[in-house]
Amino acid sequence: MLAQNISKYKKNGKTYALIGMLKDKDIESVINEINPHVDFWLPVSLNYVDRGASKQEISKFLPSNKMVNITLNDGNIFQNYTELTQMCKPEDLIICFGSFFTVGDILRSF
Repeated sequence: MLAQNISKYKKNGKTYALIGMLKDKDIESVINEINPHVDFWLPVSLNYVDRGASKQEISKFLPSNKMVNITLNDGNIFQNYTELTQMCKPEDLIICFGSFFTVGDILRSF
């Protein structure tokens, strides 16, 4: 479903994916499903959740040539999202997914 929506909403710009997941989820399969639709990845840690995966655990499944090169504030998902929005162009698409914790942290900040 997410892959279909990316295709639906993607404009002429790049697609950036901010991903934070729980350790007990199939991180590799999720990434493999979405990767063809993503230009750049930004993994974030869910270190405040017992089952939360670290950005390092997520990164081992990501293609190194598609990593966003910004310094992350580990544990502050909204700040990472804000930094990502500042480097993107208006035609770019940012998707945030992987866990309700990830999406919730961003939504609570608006």
